[in-house]
Amino acid sequence: MPRVNKHIIFLSFIGAAIIFYSYAQYVALSVNGMTKHQAIILNKPETYQFDFIAERDEDYELSLEVERDLTFSKQHCLLGMQNPDCSTIEEKLNIAWSIVTNGQMINAGQSQKSKKARIGSTISKVLTEFSGSKGQHYQISAQVVEADERLTEGNIVIAVNALLLEKTTIKQSFYSAIAYIFLLLAGLIWLFSYFKNKMDSVKTNEPDEPFV
Repeated sequence: MPRVNKHIIFLSFIGAAIIFYSYAQYVALSVNGMTKHQAIILNKPETYQFDFIAERDEDYELSLEVERDLTFSKQHCLLGMQNPDCSTIEEKLNIAWSIVTNGQMINAGQSQKSKKARIGSTISKVLTEFSGSKGQHYQISAQVVEADERLTEGNIVIAVNALLLEKTTIKQSFYSAIAYIFLLLAGLIWLFSYFKNKMDSVKTNEPDEPFV
């Protein structure tokens, strides 16, 4: 096997392995109870409740997650995140939330008071963070105090995610970038090899100049 082909196979294998490893880590954490979602309907006031069991001693995050179906700046404004373009778009949605365990409320608040965001495949408005204990049951309650029909397109959910999962998502993005660099190098080497072989083939097939 030509040496160039070995380099291409090696770089492609490393890139694919990195992508598989980072994705497998993310899926493993998601499947093992590190995340919990509850869809909410925003066209009318309503109360939603769901239980969450902490699978490990870890810090968790309660947030509103919206698919990126609207323009980036508009979704920011509708969720009440700080943005200089929000002067003409008013935040309307307000959700009163609480976290209860063993009959005791450990945290509560309203979504309009939070301005912290996370940007990824979805746009998340962080409501709070709390420390979870392995095996502990937590009841999440979310009451839509004031609805906002403009966000119904985004399939909004209230979610509990382990901060470890958030860190893994960041690592996954970093590993993916490295993997794509390996794959890009493999592609460039292949292109260089392809055109070099073409040029060599043309030179080989050129007729000899007649002897004068």
